[in-house]
Amino acid sequence: MAGFWTNQKEEELVCLWEERPELYAVGVAAYTNRDARGNAVRSMATALGISEAEVKKKMESMRTQYSRYLKSPPSGSGGYHTPRQEWFLRRLKFLEMHIKKRPSTSNLDLQNDSTTSLEEGEGDDRGEDKEQEKEEEEQEREEEEKEKHQQNQQPPKNDGIYSFCQYIEQQLRAIEDPHHLQYVQFQIHQILPQMYFQIVISSMVYRDLK
Repeated sequence: MAGFWTNQKEEELVCLWEERPELYAVGVAAYTNRDARGNAVRSMATALGISEAEVKKKMESMRTQYSRYLKSPPSGSGGYHTPRQEWFLRRLKFLEMHIKKRPSTSNLDLQNDSTTSLEEGEGDDRGEDKEQEKEEEEQEREEEEKEKHQQNQQPPKNDGIYSFCQYIEQQLRAIEDPHHLQYVQFQIHQILPQMYFQIVISSMVYRDLK
């Protein structure tokens, strides 16, 4: 079901996930309530229009990736995180304090690191989804190759403006509806000159006051 998980669908899943602390916050009373957790996953599956099994599988996969990014150095060229890695680290940050960590000294340790399971205390009878993991790794490699190609086409940049532009581009590409995309682009075009004009006026007033 790899084709289902577009950037927008992943964003929708993360939003639904974050709103349901019983699925990740070990300190919440409902976390140990199997019915509450089952209802939470069921409501997410209904909202996304997929099965509960697919929701659980995707959440496990994303949590594994997030845990790996927390421990591993940036894999992008130049030692920087790829846009997708940055998205994971930013959007799944709500999981950070709930992930079980242990010291690791090798890649094998990182791969075998245990994290809080969706069904902790109930036994893990799902096993690793090798096909899903392979797809995620392939997607990472594609992101890295794309970034390398982009960096070969232009001088390397590492400032706030460049990072912000990358973030805006990522958000725009996640909008699938062309009408919504056109509207957002129009709003950006409208607000930029307005903000620049306000900054100029404010600078002139401040200069006159001095």
